[in-house]
Amino acid sequence: MTVQFGDVEIPRELINAHEAGELVIFVGAGASMGPPSNLPSFSGLTEIIRDETQLKDVVGDLRNQPLDEIMGDIEEKYDVDVHLRAAVHTGKKSSLPNALHHAVADLA
Repeated sequence: MTVQFGDVEIPRELINAHEAGELVIFVGAGASMGPPSNLPSFSGLTEIIRDETQLKDVVGDLRNQPLDEIMGDIEEKYDVDVHLRAAVHTGKKSSLPNALHHAVADLA
């Protein structure tokens, strides 16, 4: 059974989980790309880290392998602190919550 919400059909199980306080929402990096957050996608972050460590010729095309594996290879094979570099690029004080962040928070 579904519930109609505008043009969207929402499964009753989803509504029940929300009402019971058991709904977990997983949101990807794309949610933080729009202004005023302005953070890179996971692909964009991988590209930034690859390029700033001068590994473009070694790592190459990001479409050939899962991004998390590429990040792991950059860290393990080339001794790059990927977590620190990711934190630098995603922890910008100028990055603020955007409309999607507020919408997700409002669901709670």
